[in-house]
Amino acid sequence: MRVEVHPPSACRRLDSLALEADGRACVGTLDRGGITVIDPATGLAGFVPVPGDTHATNLCFGGPGLRRADATQSHAGRRVGIDWPRPGLRLHERPAR
Repeated sequence: MRVEVHPPSACRRLDSLALEADGRACVGTLDRGGITVIDPATGLAGFVPVPGDTHATNLCFGGPGLRRADATQSHAGRRVGIDWPRPGLRLHERPAR
């Protein structure tokens, strides 16, 4: 299956990913400063801005119920955490089928 994340006229660079418990892929999005969320079941993609920097990288989930998305902001040189609407997976954990 091929998922197009964006129209060709809106080129984005992607960096690192983490998975949600339901299988959605969350990808650090460079140049826009946020997280692109791709649903493999529908092929639809959404975007969650992460204010403060144009380069969100190195995603992972943590906090109670794994409902906090953590990322680094590579230009600002800091880690940020934002509340996330769905639980993520721990690193190296596989989604339920």
